[in-house]
Amino acid sequence: MKSSIFYMTLVGLFYLNACAHQSFKTSTTPVIEIGGSKGNAQGSFNEPFAITVGNDGVVYVADARNYRVQTFDRLGKFLIQWGRQGAGPGEFERPSGLALDSKGNVYVSDYELDRIQKFDSTGKYLGQWGKSGKKPGQFNSPTGIAIDSKDRIYVTDTYNHRVQKFSLHGKFLKEWGRYQPIGVVRSFLNFLWNPGAEGNFNYPTRIAINSDNVVHVSDSYNNRVQRFSADGAYLSQFGGAGYFGGSFRVSSGIDIDKQGRLFVADYYNNRIQVFSPDGDILCYWGKQGNEKGFFEGPADVAVDSEGNVYVADWGNHRVQVFKNMKVLFWSAMSDANRS
Repeated sequence: MKSSIFYMTLVGLFYLNACAHQSFKTSTTPVIEIGGSKGNAQGSFNEPFAITVGNDGVVYVADARNYRVQTFDRLGKFLIQWGRQGAGPGEFERPSGLALDSKGNVYVSDYELDRIQKFDSTGKYLGQWGKSGKKPGQFNSPTGIAIDSKDRIYVTDTYNHRVQKFSLHGKFLKEWGRYQPIGVVRSFLNFLWNPGAEGNFNYPTRIAINSDNVVHVSDSYNNRVQRFSADGAYLSQFGGAGYFGGSFRVSSGIDIDKQGRLFVADYYNNRIQVFSPDGDILCYWGKQGNEKGFFEGPADVAVDSEGNVYVADWGNHRVQVFKNMKVLFWSAMSDANRS
């Protein structure tokens, strides 16, 4: 089994505090409903690692250690699931990323098997591509996956420190990026723009695309988010290592709402941060713990068409849903216990 930034060594980097950023307002979102414990029953999780939401409100969760994808409605009611452990069609070793195309088909990256699988919305297997390696179309732990308005697929090839771009049928189109860590001191001082660092990565993990097909990549261990054109041309970046708003201790899941605001999971700071389309910090919420609205390694975040925010709370084996400044929660709860 290969080693892993998020699965095998989740004790990783711990950075010093960062310089002050501009002012922000902290969200105090309350929780309406709570529950949860690790398990493999329907509606339970064992390390949920990726999450996405369809236009119809169906929520898809990559339940990594249960080797499956589960789906729910907006209130957390279990719908269906598919997958089991293995390397055959429709099987998983570590489902790590999720994306939906315009027809509702589901694409699932597998961190251990170095491949992308395609399913219809009911979980019917449709095909796959990819294998282990460094060549175009090959992967070394693919994590994030996103699809733009022209149905082109972008994958963060984490241990190859690059982004790859494909057609919906898995035809390789382009790649960009190479390994280039930013030193702790530079990142601590928010000096991210050292020569040559633009467009390179230190374990990129998640990816999101806005309505203008601008590609946003969580450059996780460089503690920043980078922006690119659809062809991989570097545009801008924001972040830096630290505790204050606007900085990160491993930037993780990322998604974009209809207003263009960016929601970024700040993994070791155990919070969700919200940024303007230009990368200015707007607010954040959360801290470490298993209480309402707290997190233990938020691994991914998704925003639906109504502005509800879904967080894969990895270490707490749950999903939290933030709606209208309130939080719904589901995990190891039977339908009878959901109000």
